[in-house]
This record gives sequence, structure tokens and C-alpha cells, in this order.
Amino acid sequence: MNRDNVRGVTLIEMLVTLSILAILAGLAGPGMDLVRNEQVAGVAKELVADIQRQRLDAMTGNSGKGFGIRFEASGTYVRFRFDDCNDDYTYDADGCEGREEEGEAVKTVLPGTILLKKSDGSDFRNDVLIFDRRGTPRRNTWGFGNMTIIVNHASGMGVSKCIAVSMYRIRSGIWKWNDRSGRYDCFKD
Repeated sequence: MNRDNVRGVTLIEMLVTLSILAILAGLAGPGMDLVRNEQVAGVAKELVADIQRQRLDAMTGNSGKGFGIRFEASGTYVRFRFDDCNDDYTYDADGCEGREEEGEAVKTVLPGTILLKKSDGSDFRNDVLIFDRRGTPRRNTWGFGNMTIIVNHASGMGVSKCIAVSMYRIRSGIWKWNDRSGRYDCFKD
């Protein structure tokens, strides 16, 4: 009996094909994690640069009371010059009659896969960080404004980055669990 083997697939050919597919799938899994981590790191670097620029502009600029950043939502923020239209050293979201608190506003929209959160896990909704002429971070009521911003992927997977804005410096790091304190902290990269 002669059989024509041109139409069928042998068991060995099928096993070789499946093993090649398994190897490729194994390589693609860590690759996706790498893409997520690089995207988070890129957004964190961009945000640190924007915050540092606002601080530097506040210390070297001649107009307004300072420069700031207003976080509109978990993926959008606005850089602006703080004009303080009523000279009360308070950021008024509505502005003054016909005059705005925000001059030279520049809006930044992050990729949809990136989320910004506060260190307590809540979302940013019109939170404001203003730097005065000395470079001191202030909040909307002109009180001192230390802030920790968490940058993570919307999937919740991968590394989360943090940006700690304090009285004297702006630093970025990795947001992870601290066994000593029993809470999440911003660790140096």
C-alpha cells in the first residue's frame, strides 16, 4: 500500500511548530512588560522635567506670583504662570471677573494607558502645585505643598514610578512596598 504524504502533517512537524510558537510566546510576554515599564518611565521623566521647569521659571521669571501645574484628571495636566488676579495669594479656579489666574497655559495630555494618582491612591481633580519666586512648592491656599505623584500603567501591571516634590527638591523613584514602615514609599531608582 502506497500512501501519498503530501497532504498530511507528521507528528514531528506539528511538535516542532508548536515548540517554536511556545518559544515566541515566551519571549513576547516579558517584552510587553518592558514596553509598559518604558512607557511609565518616559511619562515620569517628562513630568519631572515639566515640574522642574515650572520651579525654575518661578525663580527666574519676572511676572506673576509664580508658576504652577494644575492636574485636571488622572491623565491631563496644565502648566501655567500664576498671575493671582486679586492679589490674595490664593489660587481661584474660577479666576476673577474677566481675568484668569493662569497665564501662558500649556496643556499636556498623557497616553490613555498612563494614570497619575496621589500617594494616598486618590485621583487628581483640579489639584494645584504652585512654585513661588523662591521655588517653594505651594498649594492653592498658598500653604506649603509637598506632594507625591504616582505614575503607573492603567493595567496595574509593571513598575510604578513616583515623583516626590518637597520643599527643597524634586526627585523621582520607584513606588513600592516598604516592609519597615508597612506602607508604600518612594524609593530611589
